[in-house]
Amino acid sequence: AICVGAARRRKVVAAAKHSASAKNSIGTLSEAGVRADRHREAFCRFKDHRKMSSAIKQLAARTPAPISLSSLHRFATSVPKAFPREQGAILSHQFLSEQISIRAARRFEESSSYPFDLDGVNRLREKYEALTGAQDTLPTSTDDGAKLESAAAFGKWLHSNLTALENDVSYMQEQLKDTVSAASTQTQHQKVQEDANSCMEKMHIPLITWRLLSSQHDLLLAAAGVAPSAPNKKPAPEQDLPPLPISIASTNTDIHLLVEETAEDCRAFCIEKNGEAPEVKVASARDLPPRDAPDQQSALKHAPRCLLVEGHVHFALMEVLKNSMGAMCQHWGQDLIDAPPIQIQLSGGGSEVGIRISDLGGGIALRRRAKAFDFFHTSAVPMKATYGYSKAHGAAFTGMGVGLPMARIYARLCGGDLAFNVLPGYGTDTYIILNRAADVPFPV
Repeated sequence: AICVGAARRRKVVAAAKHSASAKNSIGTLSEAGVRADRHREAFCRFKDHRKMSSAIKQLAARTPAPISLSSLHRFATSVPKAFPREQGAILSHQFLSEQISIRAARRFEESSSYPFDLDGVNRLREKYEALTGAQDTLPTSTDDGAKLESAAAFGKWLHSNLTALENDVSYMQEQLKDTVSAASTQTQHQKVQEDANSCMEKMHIPLITWRLLSSQHDLLLAAAGVAPSAPNKKPAPEQDLPPLPISIASTNTDIHLLVEETAEDCRAFCIEKNGEAPEVKVASARDLPPRDAPDQQSALKHAPRCLLVEGHVHFALMEVLKNSMGAMCQHWGQDLIDAPPIQIQLSGGGSEVGIRISDLGGGIALRRRAKAFDFFHTSAVPMKATYGYSKAHGAAFTGMGVGLPMARIYARLCGGDLAFNVLPGYGTDTYIILNRAADVPFPV
């Protein structure tokens, strides 16, 4: 009986061991299966990533069409007159879907060489990659109604993606500012500053350009009676459509009046911040004494005109005037009421229009002069970056140390420039030069 019982116990123990071994084997196989699934998923993502990277490289290798403010204006003013209104929006969609994809692919490839190991770089690359999908927004249908709906949906898609890109540009901007501030030695600071300047231009120039293209597309949609915010809404009746031409740029802007209005805005800003503001006097060709020849006298009646985006010129003027008024307040102090006014002179010759802003604010110190166009160099109270503007709170980017370099970017985008001359201890002359035809292609 004892032997039989022992034999039974051995069988039970052996069965239990076999069962445990089987369970372990099943568990091991199950874990191996999960790992295999993960490897397959990772491999598929890797293949998709390689496929996407290859597609982006092919896009980036293509030559983009040259686009300038002048070409945008010609398209916006000629196409809606030559074709039915909806064709302007449809043709705009066809053109932009290709060109934004190419330009975004170039920015994606370029961003891989940024000399900064920052999280903001990865976020920018994600947004550039998303914008390469513009080429996939074209409709397969040949019906004009479907094409117009697709053009409106594209306008909404583009606006959404550019808003997301703006947020990441601001995020990257904050990281670059911290990186520049953290540079320990003078040599290191200079190198980091140069890299940051280059990176900021590479971020902002395409963003500004794409915003212009998006705004022009929205105006063409509006001309066709379709709102980008409601792409599926029935087009507006003909009598409710806006008048032609529809363009983001204007050749009819009275620059003299624009300068006067900007000066009023800046004086209000200066009074809010400092309690007072210097006077501003604006002079242009229409204020010069008449000449003997009738044709010359007629030519002097109006200030120079050129093709421009009013918001860009307003921004550049606002930044220069902010600095001039701040320098005047600091230099003259309690005697500001007796200080001579800031003089603004407008002129035009050949293919250029010039705006000179002259102040008697004591000039700019040599060490600050060399850093005037460096991003993040500021003596103002730091504030958060914003693309907005209000008379109550002043110009965009206030306190960020990006005003003057951004103003120069706006001037250069239309083929002009921004520069200044200093007379130490006396004052500063700042020059905003605009290209009359604005026919210089945007950087790609």
